[in-house]
Amino acid sequence: MTTESQVQSLDQFARWGFTLENPDNHVVELLHEGELVARFSQSGATKESLQKECAQHLVIEHGWGFAGRPCCACKETITGDDTKASAIMLQKKAKWDYPTWGNGLDGIGGRAIALVCGKCLEQNRQPEYALKLNGDDWTDPKDIELVPLAGLEDAG
Repeated sequence: MTTESQVQSLDQFARWGFTLENPDNHVVELLHEGELVARFSQSGATKESLQKECAQHLVIEHGWGFAGRPCCACKETITGDDTKASAIMLQKKAKWDYPTWGNGLDGIGGRAIALVCGKCLEQNRQPEYALKLNGDDWTDPKDIELVPLAGLEDAG
């Protein structure tokens, strides 16, 4: 059973089906939708190490990388071999819940995100769109919407 402090350690990953189990006093097991992802010693499991394993699992096992997503500068689909593709944290207020970025320590949140392919990054091409998820499936292109930055308020 995942406790409230464990949910806090998993952060957004808890919403995506990740849980923690303690089969004994020395081991923590990270599970995704009931399947074992990783085992940690109780003393070695940190928030950072747990979240890193969650992210790697989503990318490797469920295709949650940038491949197949649109570039917010050129609108081309980012390819799986594009190792330079990046997420850009925009200084624009998102009108949606996900994906967004923020800093809880500063009280900043709800900022828009853009994905930019490696080619556009090399050309220093700026994003013209932010990424919005309209459904529950980050891997389904039909659930992804490109929102023009011109229609978003500056975050200041």
